[in-house]
Amino acid sequence: MGDAAMSVPAEVILVEDDPEQIENLEELLALFGLATASYRSAEAVLTHLPPQARGCLVVDLRLPDGCGLDLLEALRQRGQWLPAVVVSGQATVAETIRAFELGVHRFFQKPVEPPALVHAVHEALAAEEEQRTALACQQRLASLSAREREVLEGLMADKPPRQIARELGISVSTVEKHRAKVMAKVGVDSVVGLANVYFAATHRTLPGPHWSLGHGSAAQQSVGVLSPKVP
Repeated sequence: MGDAAMSVPAEVILVEDDPEQIENLEELLALFGLATASYRSAEAVLTHLPPQARGCLVVDLRLPDGCGLDLLEALRQRGQWLPAVVVSGQATVAETIRAFELGVHRFFQKPVEPPALVHAVHEALAAEEEQRTALACQQRLASLSAREREVLEGLMADKPPRQIARELGISVSTVEKHRAKVMAKVGVDSVVGLANVYFAATHRTLPGPHWSLGHGSAAQQSVGVLSPKVP
């Protein structure tokens, strides 16, 4: 991952055509120090969202120019895998299944309790950061040769050099040479540092979707609630 991409600040990308809803969301998220970027349609997102955008999406299922899930699919087809929180006034079974298949981070039915939405956004931002870290670590491991990868796997399985040498049919000294090369290529100076990179690279799966219904007194906050649109 390039330094330019990492320097882009994370934002909560709001996709909602209702100005009042947008204002409520912006005010709510600002209370928690979260920067936002707002779009009124799927076309606006696909046209203006920077390729290096970081953060997460909060998307209304019903947009004036289509379905929010279509937008997510279009973004992912062009390589933008931002975690998404989908908000719906009314969703069909087929849409909830499709959201699950797309790996939507959270799926809320309106009205959404503000604390639940903020919590979901924080989780999505953390998941996006974890994903970026994983991808960066994978890039650091990509230059390893097949033999170096075998040695790395042995080290990460907590096998001593002698056992790794025996299993691979090489000498202990050769194992030590490969270990030194692996650490040099990855850019770490200890096995602990190597383990941090390895496990970050191999645990990149984003959390699965959770289905939530927004109700209750917590919704009656001064920042307002997300109310359903009239079909």
